[in-house]
Amino acid sequence: MTSKDLENALRLFEHAEQETDPKRKLSALEEALDITDYLQGNSMLTTQEISLAANLRKSHLRRLLSQLTTMRRVQIDVWFEYIKLMFQRANSDVKAILADDSSLRESYNEFISLWAKEALDILTKQVK
Repeated sequence: MTSKDLENALRLFEHAEQETDPKRKLSALEEALDITDYLQGNSMLTTQEISLAANLRKSHLRRLLSQLTTMRRVQIDVWFEYIKLMFQRANSDVKAILADDSSLRESYNEFISLWAKEALDILTKQVK
């Protein structure tokens, strides 16, 4: 079952990498993360299997972060879902990846700023 789960996660990560539609890319990425979350939290697995799931997750997140930084035509609602995913769900992986790669960090910050002002304006108006 574990090798099948790893294969499914790999297939979904690869699908996310190849997907050009930001919404479908996000969906495949979330599903792959679900599987790797499950595998990393499964106490029935060996240390090697857990490590393999973590490495699979981190390597594909690195590649997907590179792609993410080139996406400029993302709708604000989809952008917000990516922000949520990167700040909450994959935060520790994203921080580690960005700490190792300053050029990727700069591009990532550009992606973060795409809709940041607009999102802040929307939130501010809701509070008033």
